[in-house]
Parts: sequence; structure tokens; C-alpha cells
Amino acid sequence: SAFELVCSAPPHATGRYAVEVSANTQDWTESRVEFAYYSGPHVHAISPVLGPEDGGTLVEVSGDGFVASAQLVCRFGADSRPVAAEWVNGSVVRCRSPPHGVGNVSVQVSSNNQQYSAEVALFEYQLPMVVASVRPAEGPVGGGTMVVVQGLHFSHRSAALGLLRCRFGDTSVPAFISHSMELRCVTPASTSCSPVPLELTSNAH
Repeated sequence: SAFELVCSAPPHATGRYAVEVSANTQDWTESRVEFAYYSGPHVHAISPVLGPEDGGTLVEVSGDGFVASAQLVCRFGADSRPVAAEWVNGSVVRCRSPPHGVGNVSVQVSSNNQQYSAEVALFEYQLPMVVASVRPAEGPVGGGTMVVVQGLHFSHRSAALGLLRCRFGDTSVPAFISHSMELRCVTPASTSCSPVPLELTSNAH
């Protein structure tokens, strides 16, 4: 339009450079509006490496070349909609996983929402765990009670990575899978005789 044009940035050394426009390749604007060239982001690892299919997992991405910009995003799968990323420093960004079907997807970072990191890290979407029953439902304040939780979608990979945990109130403890529909964990000590909620996580978050 009369108020907008689009052009592709050519290759250039890193740094900030003025962008000018010409209608005849001789007379150029003198606006001194700058465009920044950077080396590009590189992804090395993510934590946690898995989460539920309904999304919402806060994922920390480690790497280098992350630039603090308004267009900093993560992408969970090449065909997915990007999500906003929080810049922590040049080596760490954080972003929340969007909803996605069960399976492994590649995680990439972009500083301009166009060019993404060539390297990827794999994030596994899992079915959310379902708790059907807990027994026993009580135990001594000193802890040590073996609690059996029955339900669905308990992840053997989460258990193998040490990410499967039970949380009694504010205290979490490791959980161990007996079989696909049952896991066990030992109650920690408590400072009161009051009931506490029992929650499960497959990614230690």
C-alpha cells in the first residue's frame, strides 16, 4: 500500500544497520531507522521434557543466542502456532506449552517469529493422569505410610526419569509405578493431624 512495503533482509554481518528506501535506486530516504542482525538462536535442552496434552507446562529452554525482543517466541511442533517466550538471559528463555495431541514434538525458538533455531529439543505430550482411588486414606503424622494410587495414564517414562511424584500438601515425594493402573508413594512426615490434598505430577512441576 502507500503506507507499507515488504522486503527480505539480505545476508549481513551481525550488528545494527540503517534501513532506507528508494523509488529509483539513486535517491534514498534518510530516516536512519535501524534493523538488527544477530547470530540466531540455538537450542540445547529443555526442562521438563514432557507434560500433559492440555498444555500449560512452563518449559525452560537452554541454549545460546537468545535475544530480548517483542517477537521472541517458542514453537512446539513445526505446524503449531507459536507462543510468547520470556527472555531470562542470552542462554535461557521460558515458555508455556500450548495444547497438543499426544506424542513428541520439536521445540524451537525464534527471536523475530520468522526464522527459528535449526536445532530442536523434543517435548513429549502425554495423556493427563486420572486418579480413581487412594488407599489407605490416612496415616500417622510421622509419615512412612505406603499409599497405593489407582487410576489411568501413569507414565513409565516419567517414573524412569524421576519426574513422577506424589505431593502431600506442600511436600512432594517420589512415586513408583506398580503397573499401568497403579502407583505407590510413601507419605512424608507432617506437622499437623489435618487432612492434606494428594496430587500427582508426571514432570516434577
